[in-house]
Amino acid sequence: MTDATYMTVNGKVVPSAEAQINVASPAAKYGIGVFEGIRGYWNADDEQLYVFRLREHLARLKQSLKLLRLDDDHAIERLESFVLEMIRANDFKTTIQMRIMALLDDADGARTDNGPVGVYVQGGPCPPHPFMRSGLTAGTSSWARTADNALPVRIKCNANYVNGRLAELEARAGGFDRAIFLNSRGKVSEGPGATLFLIRGGRPVTPSPSNDLLESITRDTLMRLLRETQDLETQERDVDRTEVYAAEEAFLCGTLAEVTPIISLDGIPVGDGAVGPVTRALQKSYLDTVTGASSDHADWRTPVYV
Repeated sequence: MTDATYMTVNGKVVPSAEAQINVASPAAKYGIGVFEGIRGYWNADDEQLYVFRLREHLARLKQSLKLLRLDDDHAIERLESFVLEMIRANDFKTTIQMRIMALLDDADGARTDNGPVGVYVQGGPCPPHPFMRSGLTAGTSSWARTADNALPVRIKCNANYVNGRLAELEARAGGFDRAIFLNSRGKVSEGPGATLFLIRGGRPVTPSPSNDLLESITRDTLMRLLRETQDLETQERDVDRTEVYAAEEAFLCGTLAEVTPIISLDGIPVGDGAVGPVTRALQKSYLDTVTGASSDHADWRTPVYV
């Protein structure tokens, strides 16, 4: 993602170079803040940029603020305006990735403070995920996913992503493209920044939310699309590591990952080691939905240019 010329700070459009936080703030010192990654998809036929499931992302941002006990005095409508104003200020006419951040931003603040909270929105053009077509190789991380009673993944907070950094660096050092986390019980959790699905016996399976994973909006979207477009009901349950080895197909999903196939785990091919038919069909239905190529679920797409 390339940063744009302008971003919004507490609803005010400012040049990106002038949007700064203090290095003495709890956000900088301790990672105390929450965020959402959001995509906007350009539809050339409609000459429109559609932001995907914007309200659901902002509702989750507010949930993260609540669970981290940070002050939240913004209605969803106001946060929505912060995002849309950033896009309009940059006049984006391409697919973009955005981040809205609510940070404990006070040079005199302590990590136990609840406010003040500053809200920042930045974004820029974002190409398709590099492994969407070919699939990626994954390795099971030796780092466990942080537990709900330690540092809850349900809270989409900045500090949580150090856990994912450790796992991704380990995976790359081992020659893999991405990492897969197990939780403290040894069950499959998710990847850093992406949730996991597999196809077993022709049926979609995904770890249940009690397995220390983010309650992903993309995950919810795909379960609904699998049911509507392929008549497949997803089973949410505990998943063993060896089940991924035994699966016919597997993929990661998320706002940035979209629907990214996994072709091997720990050097063991998933299925025949190629992208499977369920995954490929789901990619198409997902991209048709987010871009507006399909008229279904119009309520999931917020048009930017009215």
